[in-house]
Amino acid sequence: MLTHLRPSASIFSRKISLMAFATELGLTTRRVQSLFSEKTGMTFVSFFRDLRIRRAEKLLAKTPQQIKEISALLGYQNVESFCRDFRLVSGCTAGEFRRHFRKRQ
Repeated sequence: MLTHLRPSASIFSRKISLMAFATELGLTTRRVQSLFSEKTGMTFVSFFRDLRIRRAEKLLAKTPQQIKEISALLGYQNVESFCRDFRLVSGCTAGEFRRHFRKRQ
């Protein structure tokens, strides 16, 4: 199932629905949730949130793009949701992450 997920650029910019994903695999949503939890130790939503935030960390470290641009690039409808998820996953704000990364270089 996870081999079905190739982290292409489009996976970051579109909202991935559990129901659509389950339908594509020919499984029930409950089965997909169970398999995700079993294989990754994460929920479906957490997996994709973490995937997007890890991509955001790379963009913050390597590009001069503004946080709101990165947020939009990763498919967030508003920057506030992105900032909330970033802090939840990374333990700091996107701005703090960028400043800390730049100091280390």
